[in-house]
Amino acid sequence: MDSVDQVDNCIELLDLHAEHLCRVTWTDPNGKTRLWESAERATRSKTTGVDAVGICAILEKANGPEILLQKQFRPAVEKVCIEVPAGLVDEGESVETSAVRELKEETGYVGEVVKGGLAITPLMFNGGSFGEIGGCMLTSLQILALRTPMSTWSMSR
Repeated sequence: MDSVDQVDNCIELLDLHAEHLCRVTWTDPNGKTRLWESAERATRSKTTGVDAVGICAILEKANGPEILLQKQFRPAVEKVCIEVPAGLVDEGESVETSAVRELKEETGYVGEVVKGGLAITPLMFNGGSFGEIGGCMLTSLQILALRTPMSTWSMSR
């Protein structure tokens, strides 16, 4: 039987409003004990098991479709980043409803979820490394494709 990675211990270091910081001790397949720090969202929806949605908004323009991106200042990198619209899933909300809501809140556009294919991705986990011993901010998310006719832009954002 092959050896597998195994978490041995997880100690919560800090409990913030939206995140938990933990130190994880785990054993790799070679039997070596390793340390990992992780920040996990405390906002994961109990209904969907998803923290956030990313939105691939397809703008239906007369000269052909375009993908909508946005600029947003991110304090962690002290820079403006180009990214897809995204946001957290509210408790009791479906990922589809969350994607439509977040698209309107962040961009002013109203869209509808594309049906079929990979219009809604399987559950994914996203994390960037940090810390000397390795670690990540773990977010569960799904990417949804939304079609957005140009006539649905709203000034109400």
